[in-house]
Amino acid sequence: MSQTYNDIAAGDLISASRTTILARDEASATWFLGTTEPSSMAAGRPWIDTTLNLVKVRNATNTAWITIGTFAAGLGHLLLAGGTMTGDILLANDPTNVLHPSTKQYTDARAVANKGKRWITGDDVITFGTSHADNNYRWVATLVSSPMGGVTTRNNKHTYPMPIYLKNEDADRGLVRINGGFGFTSCGNMTGTTERFDDAANTHTGRANATARNYLAGYSLNGLGFTSCGNTGVDVGTTERFDDAVNTHTARLAATVRDYLAGYSLGGKGFTSCGHIGAITGITQRFDDDANTHTARTAATARRYLAGYGMNNYGFTSCGQDGGGNVGTTERFDDDANNHTARLAATARQFPAGYSLGGKGFTSCGDDAGILGTTQRFDDDANTHTARLAATARKYLTGYSLNGFGFTSCGWIAGNTGITQRFDDAANTHTARAAATARPALAGYATNAYFLNYVSYND
Repeated sequence: MSQTYNDIAAGDLISASRTTILARDEASATWFLGTTEPSSMAAGRPWIDTTLNLVKVRNATNTAWITIGTFAAGLGHLLLAGGTMTGDILLANDPTNVLHPSTKQYTDARAVANKGKRWITGDDVITFGTSHADNNYRWVATLVSSPMGGVTTRNNKHTYPMPIYLKNEDADRGLVRINGGFGFTSCGNMTGTTERFDDAANTHTGRANATARNYLAGYSLNGLGFTSCGNTGVDVGTTERFDDAVNTHTARLAATVRDYLAGYSLGGKGFTSCGHIGAITGITQRFDDDANTHTARTAATARRYLAGYGMNNYGFTSCGQDGGGNVGTTERFDDDANNHTARLAATARQFPAGYSLGGKGFTSCGDDAGILGTTQRFDDDANTHTARLAATARKYLTGYSLNGFGFTSCGWIAGNTGITQRFDDAANTHTARAAATARPALAGYATNAYFLNYVSYND
């Protein structure tokens, strides 16, 4: 193809310029198609470079070539109708409009930040392994059924369906509450009396009796309630599993014999800690209901008449009596590390109730040279106990959390009582509920402790 575009002088004859004209026509018609650039240049002149298979045009100052595309259909450009990209594309910025394309850095920043499985004791907190960019993240959680019972397999009012409420506390922690379930009180006053408390209906309903005993511990695992140890005239390690759906207590392997102990659930297992066996002890045991075994763990600081609760993947014991007097000793148990870590002491007292609520631990009531209604909120991150409004003063009571509230029930005030109160931490109020059967030295739990699967995303 011609790439020649010679000038025709003003005096040249047409006959003499025929070859030049034909060459110019061919060059113009074929856009100077060839392996080398045209012999003469002009601003705006096209050239199809067959060496590089590119379509080029001379710039406005006639100093360089501008490549406008490949020598192919559509000049090799992505059509408005769509097409296939064979190379990388660089976007100027992150999207600012809902219809803008996303850069990799924008997408990566909003990919899954955390995912895992965590044991939740009704009203708890999850500390994320990876901090979010800010507090505007999103996350979801679902209940995990377990072989020993739970949600989809039991299909009962108190376990199915159970809504999960999530809230962003900060970039590192999310609050989670499993709604539903009931509160239960069991045994006490040398009876096996077991009652189910429905806060919505404000009723206590009698259930089948457990083995009668005093000074025992209670906890919940996957929609089932457990009572362990106590005193029947002698110290015992009796451990029973209560299934409300069929209203039965089933004997499990006995724990180490003791009374005046604390109990809590953690990581899908039940724990009993401290107590008294002829002497004050710090014995801590982990109960696996599937295997029906109690496994010794590192002992806590020895004391009796204490409270226990689980939160944020730890177990906590608080207050009690160590033989020298009433104490406020508070310890955090890490089952993975198998150690107890001292935390700031609560107000010293014995026979309090304990529960977790909103990612905080609470101790309520008790005795210290007089019956108390002292209620304190423990923040493990800040390692502080904060005074809350006092409950009705009593000792030998039990506690549990249910549907975003803390509950204390029964006990002793110059006589046995069934007083039941609902504590709202946000309003800092205790509200009277229907009384349970009056008895002291009992166990309590709520059927709302389960494993959750969770995933969080940066927004």
